[in-house]
Amino acid sequence: MKKILLVLLAFALITVPISAASGGGKVIVYTATLIDICGPIFEEFTRDTGITVEYIIAGTGELFSRVKAEKERPLGDIFYAGSNKMVEAAKPENLFESYHSPEDKYYPVTDPDGIWHAFSIPAGVQSFAVNTNLVAPEDYPTSYRDLADIKYNGMIALLNPTYSGTGYITAQAMIHLAETQWGYEDGWDFLKELMMNCRIYVSSGGARSALRDGEIAIGLQGEAHIATLLKDGYPVKLLPMEEGYFGGLDPIEIIKGGPNPENAKKFVDWFLGQKAQQMLAILKGDRCIREGVTLSEDLYTYGFGDDYIYIDIPDYLFEDFDGFKRKWNSVMSESFAIKKVRDAAYDLLEYLRDLAPKAESKGMTVGLEECKAKIAEAEAAFVERRYEVALALAEEAMELGGRLATP
Repeated sequence: MKKILLVLLAFALITVPISAASGGGKVIVYTATLIDICGPIFEEFTRDTGITVEYIIAGTGELFSRVKAEKERPLGDIFYAGSNKMVEAAKPENLFESYHSPEDKYYPVTDPDGIWHAFSIPAGVQSFAVNTNLVAPEDYPTSYRDLADIKYNGMIALLNPTYSGTGYITAQAMIHLAETQWGYEDGWDFLKELMMNCRIYVSSGGARSALRDGEIAIGLQGEAHIATLLKDGYPVKLLPMEEGYFGGLDPIEIIKGGPNPENAKKFVDWFLGQKAQQMLAILKGDRCIREGVTLSEDLYTYGFGDDYIYIDIPDYLFEDFDGFKRKWNSVMSESFAIKKVRDAAYDLLEYLRDLAPKAESKGMTVGLEECKAKIAEAEAAFVERRYEVALALAEEAMELGGRLATP
């Protein structure tokens, strides 16, 4: 059969159809999944149905922009990219067709509107991992909340959500946990504290390399990625966190008004089936969520196996990505400014903690009680995150310490 070339504008990746038995028609798939993974799955679909798969592989953002640009005259049938949160937020744009597949009943998470069909957690659930050469076991964080402790200052990799989808989900997870479990009225206040301890990366790959190479001590990792690092001999450990674990759900959708609507439904049904999902679990190592799928052994050997709690982040948090980006940039700038004051107050308090015992050992007790009281005030202000006040009080305590004398 003659190969059909599809061009994806200026950012196109030219691809070709999977050969098929004649008479089955075709289906056109837009996907961000690499061909060594999706190719065998497409070939198996063709063998089972006789339907040719034509596919375009590119980044999620590029493909999503293409779907929106083609809204009045869609050229694709299937969108196999992004996360269910992204598609949920795009529902008002009316880009995708509602379809209730008979396979939906085998999935624990479904869209009541039938727009998206979530099938796996890519790379497994996400948690933070440590470089064991840089962090002692007694210092491993056990809660995401621990990461805002100043003892991890400069040790953590955080992904910038304006560039990274994983970073976006991570930031929203922290905001959600702060507001629902840690008593924050505004979860951005916790995220601001966390940012002060972090180096910001624009990609998961960059942060993963930094953790692997010891440039950073703590970073977010998926189960499948940590398995690869461990099998390659790197000193890393995925941490169990008391709140559980999170990660975007990979979905598949039917593009509304696509050229092959019936074949698109057949593709969704087949793809959500046991056979395709078992292939995906083996080929990609994702945490497939369909009932009855045997997960990759790596998820048991190096990941959390069946012993995990999934943190489902509310959809409303993902409704205004542009607004979120503006807020992120503003809070990040603010956190960097506050960090200078915080670190200065912390360093001065560290010095002052030794001042009183040394003064007492030398008999310099005149003015000591006033100095100790001022140090206590500064420490209390620091705990309450009133860093400017803490620094001012610590400086006053320092002046008092300079006037200590023997009776």
